[in-house]
Amino acid sequence: MLGGGSGGAIPGHAELIKDLTAELSKHGEAGLNTLGLSALAERFFLRYGKNKLSRLFQKTVGTTVDLPIPPFVEALTEVLRPGAHTTLLWLPFLEHALAERHPDRTIYVIQPAAPASGEPRLVLVRPAGRREWEEDEDPRPDVDLSRDFMILRLYGGYSPEAQPVLTSPQLTEDDHIQGLLDMHELFPPDWECQFVGWLRSHPLLCAGISVIEWRHRMLLRWLLDQRPPSRVSVAVVDPAASEREIWDRGAGGLFGLGTVRAVELGLADLTDVIAEVKP
Repeated sequence: MLGGGSGGAIPGHAELIKDLTAELSKHGEAGLNTLGLSALAERFFLRYGKNKLSRLFQKTVGTTVDLPIPPFVEALTEVLRPGAHTTLLWLPFLEHALAERHPDRTIYVIQPAAPASGEPRLVLVRPAGRREWEEDEDPRPDVDLSRDFMILRLYGGYSPEAQPVLTSPQLTEDDHIQGLLDMHELFPPDWECQFVGWLRSHPLLCAGISVIEWRHRMLLRWLLDQRPPSRVSVAVVDPAASEREIWDRGAGGLFGLGTVRAVELGLADLTDVIAEVKP
């Protein structure tokens, strides 16, 4: 699972926090520097409404869509194998990097609709040997995850198409709560068992995910059905968060004791580490 982490590793993330804080400060709100992104977005939504929040998101994050893929994402795709993967990024960096690295593999992308919108999910496919992304309105049931990549884009955002299309991203606390309630509608028929079955039978790699974040904990509980990964897994955690020991002890009951080992490392530093250990 790939998340945004902190420290500005993902373009647009720190900028969005800064812009939300600046706007809310105009009304004298205090303690904003202690709030996370979803809490800031919730306050902004309650004060200004959905349309203004959407405009601010597009103004801040939309300008980063065409930026180069962060080096650590490219490094990760060197070691990622076909199977089930999850991204919490609003920008399609992982999808683009995998498509470039594995032109001979079919890549499926599942992106949920905006929470409580009643709209259908978006399913895109980049067939092996082709460059274009296509909308898949009748997904085939026989996806082979030993050969193909399947990416779940849980927080919405910009699609990986040549002309990116914005689906309302999960931003606010309410968005994340409703997103958890809508999880039973994420997958096309026959895909959920393949996706979660793969996750629950293979080692887990988490990068930019925090066990202190309630949103991340709930997603991990759902993805793993509240069971530990099948084998010893790895979480790359922010050194400033002081949560390595929590992961190693079983993440407060989220995982069985000893099934996840945490490595304190900034996302931007992953590039050098992968280059050192990659065979």
